[in-house]
Amino acid sequence: MSIFKSSRKVFRAHRQESRIGGIRENGAEEKPEDLKKPGNPGKPDYNTYTLNAREKRRYFFASMISLFLIGILFYKNLILSACLAFLSIPLRRRWQSHLAEKRREALTAQFRDLLYALSASVSAGRQLQEAFEDAREQLEVSYGTDSLIYREVDGMVRGIRESRQPPEELLRDFALRSHIPEVSQFVRICCICRRSGGDMERIIGKTSTLLMEKIAVRQEIRMVTAQKRLEANILALMPVGMVLILNLLSPDYLAVLYGGMAGRAVMTAALSGIALSYHISRKITEISV
Repeated sequence: MSIFKSSRKVFRAHRQESRIGGIRENGAEEKPEDLKKPGNPGKPDYNTYTLNAREKRRYFFASMISLFLIGILFYKNLILSACLAFLSIPLRRRWQSHLAEKRREALTAQFRDLLYALSASVSAGRQLQEAFEDAREQLEVSYGTDSLIYREVDGMVRGIRESRQPPEELLRDFALRSHIPEVSQFVRICCICRRSGGDMERIIGKTSTLLMEKIAVRQEIRMVTAQKRLEANILALMPVGMVLILNLLSPDYLAVLYGGMAGRAVMTAALSGIALSYHISRKITEISV
């Protein structure tokens, strides 16, 4: 119950913050098109993930071997097992989407610490540029120089110092590439505040608090649903384990399923049902905040 109470609190606060933060200095509503500008092609797009050569080799080796063994278990036919193994080629996009999602989750968790550092620096009277420099030092201690958020903040600081790029442009580019709602909301409010000359300390402090609460609620929900996701994985593997046990203990019991078109069709339907149930269970446990 505490999770849902926190969710309602964050949702109400976020709606209030959106109504306040979504107003321009001339009274017009802030539109999402302000963030829809071309991103920097030399920086990563967190909505996609590109496998390098080593990751491709590891993926194809593990996936093709696994699918081939499953094909042997369900069909006992080398040709059909090889055809099943080649499904790893179209499934690569799904694996890349999974890795991109995991990377965005890591970036979201690190962005929460960035908000805390920025809020503390701005509350101490620092300018936004100086606040990013202080945050970079704190993130280096917390996550190291190889972390996602450190590289982003370091790129912003270098762009402001060396290239004299406006902070708003760098923030918009980060929001565009991150595809994280909290980042886009924070960047939009920062840009409005700098254009309108608002109270940067109060607005950034309040916005950071709201977004940190929202991220905390999302992480708490993921922790609560982690057990259900584990149960879904176990249920998806149980039919495969049962077929393996029956083949080892009583091979004659399943002999009829390995001969003829009817048996192949039953095994194909079983594999399709396992894949469909796993997909549905993953969709059920995905709760957006």
